[in-house]
Order: sequence, then C-alpha cells, then structure tokens
Amino acid sequence: MLEKNQPFSPTGSQREQPPHGTPSFPVEIFELSIPASTVPWHWHEDWEYVLCTRNRVKCSTAQGEIVLDPGYGAFLGPRVIHEITAEDGSCGIRSLVFHPHFLGSEESLIWQKYVAPVQECGAIKLSPDIPWQWDCMHFFCVAWHAMNQQGAGYEIETRQALENAVYRLSLQTEFRKNSLSEKARRNTQRLEQMLQFIQQNYGEELTVSQIADSAAISESECLRCFRNSLHTVPSRYLRDFRLQKAETLLLSTQETSANIGAACGFSDPAYFTKLFREVKGCTPLEYRKRHNATRM
Repeated sequence: MLEKNQPFSPTGSQREQPPHGTPSFPVEIFELSIPASTVPWHWHEDWEYVLCTRNRVKCSTAQGEIVLDPGYGAFLGPRVIHEITAEDGSCGIRSLVFHPHFLGSEESLIWQKYVAPVQECGAIKLSPDIPWQWDCMHFFCVAWHAMNQQGAGYEIETRQALENAVYRLSLQTEFRKNSLSEKARRNTQRLEQMLQFIQQNYGEELTVSQIADSAAISESECLRCFRNSLHTVPSRYLRDFRLQKAETLLLSTQETSANIGAACGFSDPAYFTKLFREVKGCTPLEYRKRHNATRM
C-alpha cells in the first residue's frame, strides 16, 4: 500500500529531484506529448530550453506567459517557476535541461564573462525569424540531437553546442532586460517555499494559514502571491497538485483508486472519484484503462 508523500517521478513535482543528468554530466533531454505527460508548476537550478514541435504550447512563468507555435522555443533561466500546458488539447515539446556548472566553475573566466550574465536572467521567447535567436535555437537543437543519438564524442559535441548557444545569449542586451527585479525575486522565493511545503505535505490536511506560515507571510500576502504569479489560489493549486500526483500513480502503479486517493490527500474515496471525474472527464480507473490501451 502506498504511503502518504511517497516519492514520485519528476513529472508532477515542484522542484525536480534528483538533479538532471549526473554530477559528472548534468544534462538531460525529454520529448513529451502534453497533456499525456503533464508539466505542472515547478522550478530547478538548471537552465532549460523548450522547443514546440506540434500544435501550440503555453509556457507560463510567475512573470508572464510565453506562447510557442511549432518551431518556436523558450529559454528559462535558473529558479524560474514555470508550467507547460497545451493551448488546444494537446501539443508536443522537446526539452533540454542542463546545469550551468557544466560550462565551467564559478571561478573560471568562462563563467564570469559569459555564464554569469545569463545566470541572472529569467525567461525569453526564441524566434526562428530573428537571426541571433535562430542561432541559439540551432545550437540548442544540435545539443539535443547529440544527446539523443549519443554517438562517438557526443559529450564534447553537446558541450560545444551549449557553449555556442550561451555565448550568443550573453551578448544580448534585450535578453538581459529579462532579469528579475528585486521584488520579483522576493516573490519567487516565497512561492518556492510555499510550493516546497505543499510538495512535502500534500498528503495531509493543509490550510492557507499553514501554507503562508511556511514562507513567514500573512494569509493575504499568500493569496496575493498565488493570484499574481500563478493565477490561482492556494486551495485550487493544492487540489490540482494532488490530482496530478494521482494521475502519475494511476499510470505507474497497480494500486487501487482508494489507496491512491488516500496517498494524495483525498481521505474520502467517493469524493476523490467525483472530483477526478469533474476535472478529467472520467473516473480514475477509466483514466488508467484509456492510457494503458493507448500504450499497447
């Protein structure tokens, strides 16, 4: 039987754990279909490049939304709280995530001259119609394909491509304007603390007061942070997070619906089934059967 707050796969978590890649090679790639694979609000220390490959994708951050048509990309700096959703039913993305230390240590000239300026930035849309942005997208794609194929010397090819992309990003004053303000940094830090608290305690009864206390702020300030940055309220966010966890378990385990609901904070099995049907359009077990059938 599942225990409350049992660790899950990175899909559906706030702060992605464990770190992407390995300590000696901190790079990882993903190819996802959304909403079949959900990418809810989360953050990480790594940098991320997202390319829309099918239909339209919306990359929401605490500072605003980036809408991507096929062939367009987005670059997300460290600790940018973000969510990736489909604009019209479903979409496809490719994602490349890497830690900036992959390019050099903080004492190195490479870091100080090229990495540090990008490290201070937030998020930016990349268009194939703008030459310098197309160059960035090209090198990110070279790195993605090198990782995907893993031919001889792919580690060197990946690093060289990422160095070329970051070099071009570091030169752009337009990109540097996306640096987070002090107020935005403070709000982001508070959100990180509250989301981390929810992640660690979603299986228990939680109140807005407890969520606010985790960031040492008032309930009204907690509500303001969620509304202004995530366009929702803490109770709705907690509900959706629990449902996302339940989705993951339905597809990755054979546990009963009641056990999964209890592990995700829904103590009443009937309420869990009713809420799941309202949000997803089917019962938990129907959801499992449908997705298992598509994978056969």
